[in-house]
Formats: sequence, C-alpha cells, structure tokens
Amino acid sequence: MKVHARYCAVAETEDGKKFVTLWMFCLDNSNTPRFGRTVSMLHGNSEAQAAVATPAIVDESNYIRLAPLHNITISQLFPPPAIGQKILIENGVGYIIETRIGTSHLMGIEVVDGDYVSKFYRGMKNIIASGRTDNGELYSRQHMTVISAGRPAVFYNSFHNESYHI
Repeated sequence: MKVHARYCAVAETEDGKKFVTLWMFCLDNSNTPRFGRTVSMLHGNSEAQAAVATPAIVDESNYIRLAPLHNITISQLFPPPAIGQKILIENGVGYIIETRIGTSHLMGIEVVDGDYVSKFYRGMKNIIASGRTDNGELYSRQHMTVISAGRPAVFYNSFHNESYHI
C-alpha cells in the first residue's frame, strides 16, 4: 500500500450482502492502515443549513478595512498525509484588513456576506482565501487562522505561537 494511493474496499453487510465502497485514499500505511475520503465530492448547499452563523466575536474597531474584495472563496487545507481541501465560504464579499494595533500588523480578510457551505470555528488553521479586488486582480492569502466564524467572518495570517486578543 502507498500513502495517497486510491483503494476500494469489498465488504459485507450484517445480512450478508456484499458491496464495494467508493474509492478512498490510503492515509496511513503502517501496521494499522487507515483510509478515508479527504476531498468532499458533495460539498455545497447540502451543508449550508449546518453552517449556522454565530455572533461575531471580533470588535470591528480593532482592524482597518484596506480594500474591498469580491468573489471570495475560503477553504481549509487538510494537513498531510491527507489530500484536499474543504470549502467553507463561497461567493463572499468583504475586505482585505489589517489590525490597528501591534507590530507587525496582522493582515487578513473579513467576509461580510457569502454562502457559508461548511461548518468552521474560531481557531481553525490551514485556511486559504482568494478573491478579486475592484480592479479585477486576484488576491490570495495562505496560512490563515479563523478569528471569528460569525458574520462577519474574520481570518488572519497565522504565525507560530500566535496569540490573538482581538
């Protein structure tokens, strides 16, 4: 077995009917192998109802809106050995932001509207974001952390041993 290779499993139900699973990735090829589907093939509106907005936990006076962003997509990358990403927000509208205090200022993205298609929560890491500026230029950030999972949703760049008090 190879990590990241695709496999199918043949199994049997309790009443003896055989079936074949959809393909899965090998996530761990040790003595106790693990398999899984780390890429959601069914993301979208089916999860939208589960992504209920929570009250914003961030004080908007603590950051500055630098420029508007449109068509924002926010995703979480799965850490190795998993493959893929989970889309959290699509069709977002918001801003490029930076903190008002602190050196160096933390850069991030605020999403004020959009389709919340998956659950996410404060502290989630490995967040990537992309959007378009008013000029149509692509803007993207990686290595972000969820600061607020409400409306607005706020994401800042991650640093090792970070501590956000916003």
